[in-house]
Amino acid sequence: MLENKTVPFSFVKAGVFYFTRRVPKDLDHHYTTGKISFSLRTRSAAVAKSRAQRAAQALREAACAPRLPSAKPETRPVSPALIC
Repeated sequence: MLENKTVPFSFVKAGVFYFTRRVPKDLDHHYTTGKISFSLRTRSAAVAKSRAQRAAQALREAACAPRLPSAKPETRPVSPALIC
């Protein structure tokens, strides 16, 4: 469990790292749940850290688009397949 503290936005279940983030309140109507969570498909803390950082960056970019006045809101959550 100590490994998990070095990997941002993650938790470990059965030895596998998972990414998790809360959906911002102003964007919750675009998602079916209040939390985004998916497997990072690794048991390595170093690989999980890299994948979690990329996933967090992709979600930040996806969250910015609906907040811009001229942009159409995203109707689907970011696919984990696009992140890894």
